[in-house]
Amino acid sequence: MDRREFCVSGAVAVAGIMAAHAQPTPVPAWRSGSAPPDALYKVIFDVRFAASQAFGLAAASVGRVTTGIRGDVTSLWLNDLQRQWALSRAGIAGMTTMHSFFCLQQLAKDHWMRAIVCAEHRQQGAAADAQRVARIVGIQAAGRAPTLDPQLVSWVIAA
Repeated sequence: MDRREFCVSGAVAVAGIMAAHAQPTPVPAWRSGSAPPDALYKVIFDVRFAASQAFGLAAASVGRVTTGIRGDVTSLWLNDLQRQWALSRAGIAGMTTMHSFFCLQQLAKDHWMRAIVCAEHRQQGAAADAQRVARIVGIQAAGRAPTLDPQLVSWVIAA
């Protein structure tokens, strides 16, 4: 047996042992598109855009905690999310510009969180993903997709 055969045999043996002891992991409810239990900490919207304001108002009307920004997430990060994510990895959702979303996504990576849904409104087929974000937030749109603005992105960031 040469070194290559030894390494391949060892890898196959380890993979077999791991597969035998693996437990199926249940899919979290919000990955299937339904509203999460109280795991969604906050809904972020950009006050500069009418569609985003409507999204924030709809989220507030169903009892979600909302925060409006003006494109810059620095204050939100320093005064809120940084402390919150140090305590728990509670998810956030929002409708913001791509720049704001990108910043939050990068900050979330340091807390082992990632975007689980992202709908760029300017892309074909964004309505379905935007509707999924609305369902996760708990907004009942009666089959209607949220208003899409090509400057915005609907998203959910979670662990």
